[in-house]
Amino acid sequence: LADYLTPAQEEIAYLEMLEIEAASWAKDYYLDYVEYVHRGQWKTARHLELICAELQKIIDEPDIGHRIMIFLPPRHGKTQVVTECFPSFFLGKFPNKRVMAVSYGDSLAQSFGKKNRQKINEFGTSMFGVSVSKQKSSMTNFDIEGYNGGMLSMGIGGSATGYGADLLVIDDVVKNKEEAQSQTYRD
Repeated sequence: LADYLTPAQEEIAYLEMLEIEAASWAKDYYLDYVEYVHRGQWKTARHLELICAELQKIIDEPDIGHRIMIFLPPRHGKTQVVTECFPSFFLGKFPNKRVMAVSYGDSLAQSFGKKNRQKINEFGTSMFGVSVSKQKSSMTNFDIEGYNGGMLSMGIGGSATGYGADLLVIDDVVKNKEEAQSQTYRD
């Protein structure tokens, strides 16, 4: 076949082969998934690789009750790696599971839901054979088509009554120093 391809066609074929291989790894390994779905716009670091390794354990050992707490300064990638990306991978692997993401405000929670829904829309079918439901697909509350799983995102004070979660992600529930020091807010 190589005898019949031009150098440009050979390069395209090679790049397509690399893309298929990257997607294959991304389907199984969370670190590879993060790199793949961000299309070169994500820079890894040792602390992010450690976070991805801990999140991979949730996928590899789903029957163990994992609890992970991550404390990093702002702008170190924890939200991008955990809240904006992991729920889509989790739902791809376990489409009958429920995810809930909670933040201090509705707009931030809406952004978490939107980013995960976009990843499922773009990569879900090709990687995991799943898609977002056409009947229930808002940015803050969507289901996985043909399955019982889905994602609910809400701000503190939103109603989670009646909803369960197999994966609960709590990200930035305190908006600022004033809220953190407020006895009323903490209560």
